[in-house]
Amino acid sequence: ADHILPWGYARDAAAAFYAAYKAQKPPHRIFNFGGESRPVKDAVERIKELCPKAKLTCASQGIRHLAYLNTDRIQKELGFKSGFSMRDGLADYVKRLGGG
Repeated sequence: ADHILPWGYARDAAAAFYAAYKAQKPPHRIFNFGGESRPVKDAVERIKELCPKAKLTCASQGIRHLAYLNTDRIQKELGFKSGFSMRDGLADYVKRLGGG
């Protein structure tokens, strides 16, 4: 439940790849991609909001680990910034699946 992850959405990942593809000779060729860092329990709660009939549970114990990804370079060199928060990404995904 308290396990913290960087939430990156697939549409943002595609936009990051496209920004790298379109870049004219950036100073670097390797970039970190990641979204906001949130606990797993926040994602479970959001899915329950979006899909009230979903039967989800979240373990009460979690590993408090944060995989830190510095995204300064992708922002500075490619002008890329994630466009989806964890909440918005999950909402978009559920909408695309036709669920709710």
